Amino acid sequence: VAQLTDQLVDSEVCPVVLDWFRTEPGRNVNLCIAFAGTGAEVDWQLQEVAEIGFEEVADMDYQRSQPPFKSTIKPSALRALVDELKDAPFVARAGNGVIWSDRSVGKPAPRPLDLERRLKETFDPHGLLPSLD
Repeated sequence: VAQLTDQLVDSEVCPVVLDWFRTEPGRNVNLCIAFAGTGAEVDWQLQEVAEIGFEEVADMDYQRSQPPFKSTIKPSALRALVDELKDAPFVARAGNGVIWSDRSVGKPAPRPLDLERRLKETFDPHGLLPSLD
């Protein structure tokens, strides 16, 4: 899946969906791509990905089994995270790093304290709202 994703990124196609998923424990990781545009544009992209090795046209029903925990990671960290999840089910947006799994993964981003302080000073100059501490 990682190799196919690399080939897609290096190609001229422009998928609007680029998902990695495993719907059941122990199953293989699958890759789903989808395209938008005119009929001719979509047909051209389907021909291009067929040359890469994509064969099957299917729907996106795998999203119905989406696990409960939503996390975000760097898209470049997806490969390592899938290895960490071992055989657990997941759905990942490979293009932006959003992943749903049976547990929280990755580490939370640090709070943007400076931004929060500036927003509070701008929109609450008289200190009427609770402190951010």
